[in-house]
Amino acid sequence: MKLSVLVDNNTLIDRYFLGEPALSFFIEEDDKRILFDTGYSDAFIRNAEKMRIDLRNLDWVALSHGHVDHTWGVRPVEEKDIRAVQTVADVFKEENVLSREVNVDRLVDKEIFTDK
Repeated sequence: MKLSVLVDNNTLIDRYFLGEPALSFFIEEDDKRILFDTGYSDAFIRNAEKMRIDLRNLDWVALSHGHVDHTWGVRPVEEKDIRAVQTVADVFKEENVLSREVNVDRLVDKEIFTDK
């Protein structure tokens, strides 16, 4: 397994990669490509581009839980060619942060997200 940190709160003074108080990993295992959490913003996408990681060819996006520092990057994910989200926690519940900030129903209707 190969794990690449796409964003977290550590960076070399923003000299090479963007940092934010959030989390996003890219995981490769055999032929599977997984995005684990999406951070606060599109910083994980911009860092992935610098690392030459193509996020349009993902098998899964796993969202660990609905806190904003793990899910607000979902908005930029919608623009990518991702067709499913495997969730570890039930981030789609109405009382959860993600569903208050993102129109989850629209993402499900567009078959970008599934809750299974």
